Formats: sequence, C-alpha cells, structure tokens
Amino acid sequence: MRDADATIYLTCTSNMISLGLREVVAYLVCEGYVDVLITTAGSLAEDVIKTAKPFKMEEREADEADLREQEINRLGNLFVPSDRYIWLEEALVNR
Repeated sequence: MRDADATIYLTCTSNMISLGLREVVAYLVCEGYVDVLITTAGSLAEDVIKTAKPFKMEEREADEADLREQEINRLGNLFVPSDRYIWLEEALVNR
C-alpha cells in the first residue's frame, strides 16, 4: 500500500526503451502510475538511427570479442553496427 500523495519515480536506461519496453513505460506514465520518468538520452540517438538504418535482432548468446572485432555493439539481443553511430555523429556535426 502506498500513500495517496506519494510521488512515484520510474528510472530506466536507454536500452530498456530500445529493447521494446517503450509501450510499457508509456502506458505506466499515461495511466498515472508514474509521476516522474528519468531516463538516459541514448534511446533518442537509437531512435534516430533506426529511422534510417536498421538494427539486427540476434540470439543473446554471442561472443563479445567476435562482436567487437566486427565493430558491432550490443543492446541485449539487438546488434548495432558501429557505422550506425558514426552515421548519426556525422549527420549531426555536418548540419
């Protein structure tokens, strides 16, 4: 049981949004279960990247060293080639 006047905070990292919990978080906020949402800005960058360049969904079991050699970043089971982030940085710098 919680006090009626309690302020409810929800904090999450950007990977939670990128990995598919956006609708759950939006529901909690829209329905009034959450008063304050605190998150990192990483999900914004990943959303922009996804509009132009796809990510790949893979199995969770992967060799991290192999991924690094292939210049692939990992967000859970989403694999993001490094060139996606480079593309975004260049697009922002060259505006």
